Amino acid sequence: MNSAYVQARDGNLYVGPSRVTLDSIILLWRGGQTPEEIQQDFPSVPLAIIYGAIAYHLEHPQDMDRYLRDTEDLWRTRRAAAEQERPEFYARMRQRLAAARPRPVEDTQSVRGVAASGDPAPQAPRPSRR
Repeated sequence: MNSAYVQARDGNLYVGPSRVTLDSIILLWRGGQTPEEIQQDFPSVPLAIIYGAIAYHLEHPQDMDRYLRDTEDLWRTRRAAAEQERPEFYARMRQRLAAARPRPVEDTQSVRGVAASGDPAPQAPRPSRR
């Protein structure tokens, strides 16, 4: 399975001689990123190697589908085991992530001082200076 573009090492597939896994590249490519955009995420991997890894993927569709399924299954198994070992930690992290997510604003125009109708948003009366 070793080629200039894909190398099997330590029970995983890597892109060329790098430490970047093949699934990292292929999942981004399947997600719609171009090889040039992928290289921005992995600047240590030459663009020619990224193209070669994608070509390898296209030349071996059944093997690659199996590899990606197996990798996903392994990841899910490891994640479940980690969550089972430290459930409080993962619950706390989920709460922190939920709290950090931006909240939708119902009427973004009124936040800027303009109502959705285009009219100025009503202002609170100003206290008089007597």
